Amino acid sequence: MDLPREPSGYERYHEARARADVEAMTAIALDLAAQAQFNLQPGSLPALLHEVLTRTEPPSRTRVECALARVWAYAGEPSRARPFALAALESARDMGDRDLQAEALDARLLTCWGPDDLAERKSITHELAELAAYLSPLRRMNAHLWRLTTSLEVLDAVTTERELRALEALAHETGDARIRFYADSRLAMRALMVGHADLATELRLNCQLWATECDEPDAVAVDHALAAGIARLRCDTTALALEAEAFEEFGTAQGITSVIAESASLWLAAGHPGRAEAMAERALQGGIAGLPRDVDWLPVVANTTQVACATGRRDWVEQAYTALAPLTGRAVIDAGAVGFHGVVEHHLARCSSALGDQKSAEGQALRARSLYRRVGAHAWEEQIDADLRDPRPPTVGGPSPSPGADEDSTAQTTYWLTPIGDGSWKVGPIDAPVLLRHLVGLGYLHTLISHPGVEISALGLSGAVPGEAYDATPLDPLLDDRALAEFRRRLADIDTALDHADASGDAATAAVLTDERDQILAHVRSALGLSGRARSFGTDAERARVAVRRAIRTAFDRLAEVDSRMAEVLRGEVTTGYRCSYRPLVGVTWRLV
Repeated sequence: MDLPREPSGYERYHEARARADVEAMTAIALDLAAQAQFNLQPGSLPALLHEVLTRTEPPSRTRVECALARVWAYAGEPSRARPFALAALESARDMGDRDLQAEALDARLLTCWGPDDLAERKSITHELAELAAYLSPLRRMNAHLWRLTTSLEVLDAVTTERELRALEALAHETGDARIRFYADSRLAMRALMVGHADLATELRLNCQLWATECDEPDAVAVDHALAAGIARLRCDTTALALEAEAFEEFGTAQGITSVIAESASLWLAAGHPGRAEAMAERALQGGIAGLPRDVDWLPVVANTTQVACATGRRDWVEQAYTALAPLTGRAVIDAGAVGFHGVVEHHLARCSSALGDQKSAEGQALRARSLYRRVGAHAWEEQIDADLRDPRPPTVGGPSPSPGADEDSTAQTTYWLTPIGDGSWKVGPIDAPVLLRHLVGLGYLHTLISHPGVEISALGLSGAVPGEAYDATPLDPLLDDRALAEFRRRLADIDTALDHADASGDAATAAVLTDERDQILAHVRSALGLSGRARSFGTDAERARVAVRRAIRTAFDRLAEVDSRMAEVLRGEVTTGYRCSYRPLVGVTWRLV
């Protein structure tokens, strides 16, 4: 015998209308609105919301206005959404209801998501952040997501890390599956930026679990975005083609320009330029000038620009350069910061190179490298040279070997870092090693190099350094507002100095400055807790961080006495902090046993 079918939300709404139960109608309509999916048409849902809007009073009426704004914004109709968002915000402010005001601010932000709305978006985001401490967990999550999105868009590294840690801590604090989904999906985005494919894969699997628990409407879209990013990073052409097919099918069926443009970029990365050009043609039917300047505008232009440069479509390239030039200093991110698509300067460098203006291409590439270093986007920084050498199918995840490299160069780029049975170490160039007495830092380096691309906590790396006891009693705060302000000022100074060093070709100074920037960002990333609450000095982790960093720097100094280039290479490959990692350079190998 068949079990009775559960009535749909729309059926339940009409049943409530037949009973003249306005309260139930409102609750059901709001629940349906909460299930709206980004970039999909809302069907009859706006009509239901309009109906209850005429029958309710604040605060219910205000929530319905927020829902209408959200539904129309998700459907790509910000002009239709804006009046409802403005009315809801005015009403919420009049009532003095912080939670409702946060909901209205969130709705308002959805209506000013285009490339020309950045100043307004930043202002509203700041107002929302001011309310965050007083909000329910889900409202706090939205506040952190918006602050993360705008800070990443303007490449504010400190605030980006702060909001990522806030999301992570909120997820841990509440255990809420939806918050865990949003936190892990954004941490996965960050992992792809810095080049950690394994971590991104682990976080993607977490997201699949959390999405099942909370029935997240956008779970499928987020999963495909992460899968595509992982395939790009790993240069997995088979997986790229599968994702390109999925994006093309969905984008075409639903008429979603941004998804079609993403499929074009994925087909290019998968090695199918003809199909990529066909999808770009579909996305740019009226040319770049005809694209609506909404939330999807910048990702659509960036993705089609890659295809244009690779397939020789000079008309598109010229249009893209003109459109992108006023937006320098920005990152290209998709809705809600699920995907990072490089910085505007990177795409301008591609355009200049495709147009034959190498001087302009080199200048834009120089600036793009500096911006990538600002936010630790190492995977993208390494891609620039490959793009300028050959604009064909771009894949993020490591530079190509330098032209002219051959097998005879192996002896120049292979080093010993091998423990000897008596406790000493064999170190140095492959053809001229020396023996060193035992140094704790050499052991740390050996562990990190044995696990390339893996982040290892300083505490785990040290294993509670023999002879050194750790006191877990909290002492002084690790970071406060003054310290964060100082970090921001220092990062700004470093960015300026890096630009000068790059422009003058001073690679040694650039390496030192980059190391300092990475140290600051690693410190901020590990030190910040929920909503910026500082962790404390005096903990095991803090003492381990100091001990490991000191030991590794001592090892660097000692290795420099043996071979200065070997030490310089390691300084560029190894990052220390609360979490340490080894990011290998192309063409450099290590003999570890």
